[in-house]
Amino acid sequence: MKKKVKILVLAVLSGMVAISSWVGNRQSVEMNALMLENVEALAAGENDVEILCFGKGSVDCPNNKEKVAYVYHYYSLFD
Repeated sequence: MKKKVKILVLAVLSGMVAISSWVGNRQSVEMNALMLENVEALAAGENDVEILCFGKGSVDCPNNKEKVAYVYHYYSLFD
């Protein structure tokens, strides 16, 4: 009998957690212009990134828009 009660209590608690997380995730957040500008600034980075393109293929090279096989982005933590 005690085992059934423990299982029932665990099931009820799990259901309550699931419902509360579902209700909490339904809220939507609208991004204003300042937030969008900050996201774009963070995505762009602070320095120009060296980009090298190799070969012939179907990938567009960001430098000259030619079709290449590989695009190599140089990243460094110390620039």
